[in-house]
Amino acid sequence: MEIKQKRIEMQRLESSLISRSNSLVQKIESLEKREKLLNFKEKELENNIQKTNDLYQEQKNELIKISNMTVEEAKKELLSNLEKELTHETGKMIKAGSRSPFGLF
Repeated sequence: MEIKQKRIEMQRLESSLISRSNSLVQKIESLEKREKLLNFKEKELENNIQKTNDLYQEQKNELIKISNMTVEEAKKELLSNLEKELTHETGKMIKAGSRSPFGLF
């Protein structure tokens, strides 16, 4: 009788350990997924910081360039940049199968 009770107790303990083990495995898997997500977001953030720094430097260089221009040179530069941007955007829209943003095509 005592052996039977010990066997039952051992089975109960084994079942409890298996359950705890499964729970720990699930927690580990959850933490690993979370770690991967955090690593991905960290890299994404680093990329965004780099893009922001690059854009800042580009704008700074452009301001230096503009500050050395006459008003007429600045107007010509602005118009040239607008024309390039319009051409680029129109090309993208044509590729996408839509009309020009200004109804020109």
